[in-house]
Amino acid sequence: MPTLWLVVAIGAGVAVIVVAVLGLLARRWWRTSQHSQSRLLVERVIKLPLRMKGRLAWRLFRERRIPLLARAIIPAVVLHLAMPLDIIPDFIPVLGYLDDIFVVLVGVWALMRFAPRAVVEEHVAALEREREATG
Repeated sequence: MPTLWLVVAIGAGVAVIVVAVLGLLARRWWRTSQHSQSRLLVERVIKLPLRMKGRLAWRLFRERRIPLLARAIIPAVVLHLAMPLDIIPDFIPVLGYLDDIFVVLVGVWALMRFAPRAVVEEHVAALEREREATG
């Protein structure tokens, strides 16, 4: 039994370190980013309710102006989340879900990087108008 607690404690410690390093890297990237327009677009997407973020993903998946490989990112991320096999098994506390979070973040980053900004802005603006219309 003490071995299990040792594994959990080490796993939690590694998870905290990984999250801290990822947070510091994200913060550094955010501050040094020269793409203020991209930053504003990301902030607009973050402000959307979760349901509308799902609708945005669906719209971008169906958008023909976005390259096929960029559109393939969305089902790949969903497939990874639905798959029972993970890089790090989910039964390991904290670490088990860390790989899922990482895959989602990398998928969102890649989609925003490879999709034409004007197309994404168009869909975000449409969803923002819908949100304002519904109140």
